[in-house]
Amino acid sequence: TSRRQRQMCIRDRYYTDKVGNHAVQEAYSGAQFYHCMVAVVMTNCSFTQHAKETAAANNVLLWDKNKIAEFEAAAQAKQLKIT
Repeated sequence: TSRRQRQMCIRDRYYTDKVGNHAVQEAYSGAQFYHCMVAVVMTNCSFTQHAKETAAANNVLLWDKNKIAEFEAAAQAKQLKIT
């Protein structure tokens, strides 16, 4: 694969309430425009049901606070195994 095919489009949102459909649309549009292979919306909160449905229909990944915590735990576990 070429370098361009491995690009990700990540749209981050720092909210105190659920992230809606607009962020998903922005990530999807950005990924299409820049020819990215993956579109992601990342937030410290959670997503509305409509955002989840739109993301599923357009193959956009949603990373909420729980998913980010999983990534953090995996990274910490990996660091502990190395040392």
